Parts: sequence; C-alpha cells; structure tokens
Amino acid sequence: MENYISELPFSDEPNSYGHFMKIDKILFNGQSEYQKMLVINNKKFGNVLILDGFFQVSELDEYLYHEPLVQPAMFSHPNPRNVLIIGGGDGGALEEVLKHKTVEKAVMVELDGDVIEVSKKYLKSICGNAFSDRRTEIIVGDGRKFVEKTKEKFDVIIIDLTDPFGPSKMLYTKEFYRAVSKASTSNGVVALHTESPLLAPKAFNVIIKTLKSVFKHVNVHLGFVNTYATTWSFANASNSTDVKALNPYDMKKICKERGVTGLKYYAPEFYPNAFEMTNQMKQLLEKDAKISTDKDPLDIDADVKAV
Repeated sequence: MENYISELPFSDEPNSYGHFMKIDKILFNGQSEYQKMLVINNKKFGNVLILDGFFQVSELDEYLYHEPLVQPAMFSHPNPRNVLIIGGGDGGALEEVLKHKTVEKAVMVELDGDVIEVSKKYLKSICGNAFSDRRTEIIVGDGRKFVEKTKEKFDVIIIDLTDPFGPSKMLYTKEFYRAVSKASTSNGVVALHTESPLLAPKAFNVIIKTLKSVFKHVNVHLGFVNTYATTWSFANASNSTDVKALNPYDMKKICKERGVTGLKYYAPEFYPNAFEMTNQMKQLLEKDAKISTDKDPLDIDADVKAV
C-alpha cells in the first residue's frame, strides 16, 4: 500500500480535486461481508477509519461530526429515555447519546458487525465504554427492516449512515422516513447527516425535500469536518418538536439535570445560532428537487451534479 491515502469527494467535478492523509501506520486492513475496512494512524488525525476508500471518522475531530448529529435531537427532547441508532458502527453516536442519564435504553442496529469489532479495538477514544454500557443493546442486522418491523417507539432516532449509494440509498427514501416516523413517539425527534451542500448540492436538496414530505418540522445546521475537508450538514426532523426553539438557559439546565459533560462543539450560547441557514443554503432549497422514493431513490453517484 502507498504511503498516502487519498479521497476524491462527491461533487459535480469528482476528479478535479481531493484530499489525502499520510499513512504513518496501518493498524487494520481487511474486507468484511459488505465493505473494505482500513484503519490507519496519522500523526495529526490519530486513528482514522476508512470504508471503501472514504474517510469515515478520525480521533482528532470526531466530535465535529458526532455532536452536531446527536446532541440537538437529545437536548430538544424533554425526556429521551428510549433511543434508536441506525448504523453508527464506530460507536461515536452511541457514546454521545449515553451522555444523557435520562437514557434507559439505546438500541444500535448496525449492518456490518465487523465495523463494531474493529472500532472497539482501534477507536476506543471515540466509542469509549459505550458498547459495554448496561443501557446499550447491539443488533447486527438491516436497519430498515428493523424499523419497519419493530413495535417499539423511540424518543430519539439517530440515522448515522454512509453516503447514499449501494444499499444505504434505500435508507434515504420517503418510505423509510415514514417508517421512522411511525417508530417515533408523539414528540420524537429524528437526526441524520444530509451531505455537503457545497460539494453535493443536489443530494442535499433531495434529502431535505424528502424529509419535508414526511415531517412537519425540518431544521438544518452546518459544521466543518476536517476529516471530510468540507462543510457538512445535519438535519433534525419531527412532527411536533422544533429543535431550534431551545434557548441557552434551557440547555444549561438540561446539562446540569442530565449530567451531560465533555461537550467540545456545543455551548449553550452557540446552540440557537447553529440553525441559521446561509443565503446559499436558502437559495439551494428554493430550487426544485425530486422526492427520493423506493422506486426512484437518491443515488449520489447518479444525482451528485449541481442543480
């Protein structure tokens, strides 16, 4: 293997640029049933998980992805006791969920069990003790099938997936979001990442439009993730809860009551401003976009060109 690994991000000009990391040490190199798995060590980013050639998470800045993904949904729910995570095999989202002592059970459904085992060994600083927490229930299986068949209701549902291509694209459709809504409690909140509006604007627009076809409230927020070398977006969806309505006083109170500590990204004063959209995002979402369905799903390989 070469001394450097590079990633060409999804964009309308996918071969025009990219970013790379120097491989200081290869910690794991293998193939699961579903994907190629590589864990490297980089002196700046620490241990880095790479799936099918795409950077997933690094020790340096995992909080820039996991906190925006998880914490708005957790803070905005008045009493999140039963939480579902679809995907999230590195354990970072699970670790964020378990910071809230209100949580009685956190169910994580991950398709690729090998990712969990690799993460336990090489990404301990990201997952912490989340996998062994007494509140954790791990299910290795198909997340969509689980959501469609479960009789349980969840206060918060975190959808932590790879980009929408291959099998994952069927977890970005209207039908799947309807099943997620059905599996939510009456004041349930859903959280997911929604691609880069800068590099994959069409994919971003399609996902948001699809969410809005199912949920009453859809809020979007941005963050820069160094490992992805771009601005990333996250969304929260609910039929009863407006995530951006939380104020700094409420967040401080919740942190104290639930014993939430160790946040690196979110501060009470910052939280309300996180949901202010840029003009570029507003203009993008004003444009037409298809609704992703099971018959015509979003596929980032095909639908990546700018609108």
